[in-house]
Amino acid sequence: MKDRLGLKYLAVGAAVAVWCAVFAPAGVTAGEAKVEPTDVKSTRVPPMPKPGAVAPATDPNRVVADVEGVKLVQGQVDAQVRQMLSARQLDDIPQQQVAKVLPMLRDKALQTLIGRVLLVKEVERQHIEIAPEQIDLAVERLHAKVPPGGTFEELLQTVGVSVDGLRQQLAFNLRIAKLLETQMAGKTDVTDAEIETFYSEHRDRFHEPEQVHARHILFKCDPNADAKAKQEKKAAAAAARQQLAEGMDFAALAKEKSECPSGKEGGDLGTFGRGAMAKEFEAAAFSQELNEIGPVVETTFGFHLIQVLEHTQAKDRTLPEARDEIAAYLTETKRRAALDGYIAQLQKAAKIVYPKATGPGATK
Repeated sequence: MKDRLGLKYLAVGAAVAVWCAVFAPAGVTAGEAKVEPTDVKSTRVPPMPKPGAVAPATDPNRVVADVEGVKLVQGQVDAQVRQMLSARQLDDIPQQQVAKVLPMLRDKALQTLIGRVLLVKEVERQHIEIAPEQIDLAVERLHAKVPPGGTFEELLQTVGVSVDGLRQQLAFNLRIAKLLETQMAGKTDVTDAEIETFYSEHRDRFHEPEQVHARHILFKCDPNADAKAKQEKKAAAAAARQQLAEGMDFAALAKEKSECPSGKEGGDLGTFGRGAMAKEFEAAAFSQELNEIGPVVETTFGFHLIQVLEHTQAKDRTLPEARDEIAAYLTETKRRAALDGYIAQLQKAAKIVYPKATGPGATK
């Protein structure tokens, strides 16, 4: 199912990272001063953050918050920011761009870490425990997520976690999940009326534009090239078209001759709508018959051979078609509100001290 409602981009609150994360802090007690940063939203292995996107604070050991005796330091905050960027696949953006929003990101990261400390304390206060059988089941589920060709041990080695360490971390997750399950009981239910109202108020979200799935072979040519050079490239494209007409496999020929990066993928451009390609390319792609090898098409990039694999007409998804997706979206929205509300309650009751921030390493 496509994520048309943007579920994966919901800011689901400080506690979500703890509830859903696999590699959460292992065996953290209320009296320990270290809380490891994690922001993974499923039981997949988190991408390893790249260090370059966030310039380190001048003093990574500077205490930025004291949460009921648990000290959080600037280095933990910056590590959490890197993990947040990585989880959203933004870890390659230039430092100049990150710097503009860094104060906001650091504040959000700090609040996430504070939320984790408070959840750990609450789990311990309520003496919440997990049966070993539940941990075994969680480990089995992770085994099922190992990529083809890999092993579970290699997966753990990649992220620097031992089997025993993983079990401790899963136990931590499950304890937090048990706590939050109790706190959120009845707060995330979605009614048919809510689903219908959302659908009627957001009909534009369920419009699917006309799209095609196509592949091509590009014979690159500078638009300012002379007539002879253009003719040579066009002739090469025409010769390749003849090869296809005689039965040559399109993907194989694309890998051999295409001068587009998509060539290594057999020329596959994926699915796209109108306005995504050069106008000449678009006109051909949206008018060709399925699987037909159309005439040579010239654009500013050069000369193309195009094959359309799928052509989907524009349509509006019906309520029955969208119901499950809307229900998931509304459930996630309610979960976010419930989690944020619970964390806010814990923060209100806790003693949290923010040492005065000074200098360029300040969190805020």
